[in-house]
Amino acid sequence: MRIRQIGRRDLVGGLAALAGAGLTKLTSPGRTEAAANVSVVGPSTAVYGIAAMPGTATAPALPTLVETYGVIGNTFEGANSAHPDNVDYGVLALADQSRALGAFSNTGEAIYGQSGTRTAITGNSASSNGIVGFSGGNLTYGLAGSGFNQAHGLVGYSDNQFGIAGINQNGNNWAGAFFNAQANAPNSGRRGLFVQGDFLVLNGTKSAGVKTDKHGHRKLYAVEATENVFEDFGTAALKGGRARVELDEIFAETVNTGQKYQVFPVPKSAESKGLAVVSQDAKGFTIQELGGGTGSYEVDYRIVAKVKGQEGKRLEQFDPPAVPTPPTPSASGDKDKKDKPER
Repeated sequence: MRIRQIGRRDLVGGLAALAGAGLTKLTSPGRTEAAANVSVVGPSTAVYGIAAMPGTATAPALPTLVETYGVIGNTFEGANSAHPDNVDYGVLALADQSRALGAFSNTGEAIYGQSGTRTAITGNSASSNGIVGFSGGNLTYGLAGSGFNQAHGLVGYSDNQFGIAGINQNGNNWAGAFFNAQANAPNSGRRGLFVQGDFLVLNGTKSAGVKTDKHGHRKLYAVEATENVFEDFGTAALKGGRARVELDEIFAETVNTGQKYQVFPVPKSAESKGLAVVSQDAKGFTIQELGGGTGSYEVDYRIVAKVKGQEGKRLEQFDPPAVPTPPTPSASGDKDKKDKPER
């Protein structure tokens, strides 16, 4: 977008033309009426200090206001279609090396954006952060998103880096936390966190947190393996020293039964002479009592099979990603305090 520098002669001429166009109508501090070709109005103690709108012969009426505003910018689609970047602006702030726009409020919102059908506030940077939020309040948020009905609360997207990164600087709290407000009851079945793709924990453990009746919340730790395997458990009935066990149909579809899988039988009888897995195939396996035994009793078993599509992975090497450097208030927030105008 090209910006033409305004000289003193242009400025004086523009102000003179503005006055001749009907600025004399605004002699009353509380008067908000403007002529059709007036683009700047002010001052006012009633509603707004400066209001800007498209300078056409039939300029639209100023918006109906229910609050007090310092500056109002108003544009309509197509009002500035000849602009080089084909974008219309109600208020446009430009700067080469300093802040283009500053907003300060002691007790209210510094910046508020509202749109009926499009994005209310957009941050776009070619080489730095799009939007940065800082907060020093107790249990407040540096950046927060809230979704209503079917809208997402907060979405992170990146072409080549992290979509969302959470960092706890002191290491004394969680880097990220996900809560379902309706999941407080045990076994509630409410959804917490969904991950599509690999889930990796570095220098930590994967645990299930369980609330006990007498011992508070306790961790139960996940069993890890050198390969990607799924397990299934069951009980079979040995009759005449022999039992055929069929694999669970659903379990069999999640593992590669074309490769060897492990079966660990455990007899539930003290009279057992011992057990062996004498045959196995893609649908099941056969257990037989040792020494020609003909016992009839229950047998517990554990099956370990390789995950389908992950058969070749074993103790894979990986490089931990670098921790991203977060923006710091000292680089932006401290300067804001210096730049903040005195009241």
